[in-house]
Amino acid sequence: MSALDTDNDYRASDITDLYEGESYNYHLREHLDAKSRVEWFGTIRSRLGFTPVDRLLVYATGGLAYGRVKSTGNYDWHEYGFWWGEGDHFFDRSGGFNGSNSQVRWGWTVGAGAEYAIARNATVKAEYLFVDLGKKHHTVSNPADSGESISWKDSVKLNVVRVGLNYQF
Repeated sequence: MSALDTDNDYRASDITDLYEGESYNYHLREHLDAKSRVEWFGTIRSRLGFTPVDRLLVYATGGLAYGRVKSTGNYDWHEYGFWWGEGDHFFDRSGGFNGSNSQVRWGWTVGAGAEYAIARNATVKAEYLFVDLGKKHHTVSNPADSGESISWKDSVKLNVVRVGLNYQF
């Protein structure tokens, strides 16, 4: 298992300005901030390799990957404007809501590496792994308005480079 702290952010903003002559003015500003964070991950893998020279193992590896992914979403809006005529009205209001989800997700991994025996019971190694923990669709509903919600999809992929020293008892 590996410990890490990686974020994948998505931010979107939209500004809508609608004007209809002298009697109506409307402005809407919206902002969505979605984030996925891999809190930890691990792998269950096999290695298949060969020894091109004495004491050097070159290998390919692959198998299952798992990890805890925390996803959060935050939506804010601000609208303001006026209309003239019967019941002249100025308005300026804002709101928003947020939510989060944390779960262990399963996926797959592939990679390659090399391990060299520096002594009878000690080796050094370097390897690369591509880890895919899949895609997930998230929806967070506004607790104050059951018809309002935000949605986003994340895709969690990692590139991992490892170097190590192994001692065999």
